[in-house]
Parts: sequence; C-alpha cells; structure tokens
Amino acid sequence: MRPGDKLYYIDYEKSGDSYTVMSSMQSDGTGDLPKGNYYMIKVDSIQSLKTFPVPVKSVDRNDGKYFSTPEKAKEAYKKYKEHLKKIGVKTHFG
Repeated sequence: MRPGDKLYYIDYEKSGDSYTVMSSMQSDGTGDLPKGNYYMIKVDSIQSLKTFPVPVKSVDRNDGKYFSTPEKAKEAYKKYKEHLKKIGVKTHFG
C-alpha cells in the first residue's frame, strides 16, 4: 500500500469506517512499537491529520480488523458473525 490508499475496518459495511494510509515506517523495536513494518493511517471521518500505526502484516488477515478492500472487510465480518453465532454469543448490533 502507498500513501493515499484506503484501509477498511472489518465492519465497514455497517459503520462506513475507512482510513487513509498517510505513510509507512519501520520500527526497530526500541520505542513504543514492536519491531516491524507499519502503515501510519488516519481516520477518514475525523478532520485531523493525527495518525496511528497498523502493522503491515495484520492487513487482510482472517483474524484482522483492517482490510484493503470493502469486499474483503465484508467477507471477514460475515465470518466473524458466523463464528460468534457458532460459539453462542448473541449480538445486538446485527
């Protein structure tokens, strides 16, 4: 992903939560972030340039929260809801 690309939260279809990749960075693990590569993203629904890190390796994972397309987010959310149903967790929000 490059600056300007979008990430979509797992419940994007319901919430509309999307994020813009502002930059990428590598952490050596000496600061607050564990060692690894990160996208610095901002919330699209907030008029702020404040960013926060998302590990590159966590995007588009079955157990992840951030996805590179709305379709991938939708599919992950569907699987998540099926999993909750299977283990007997009732949801009040769809």
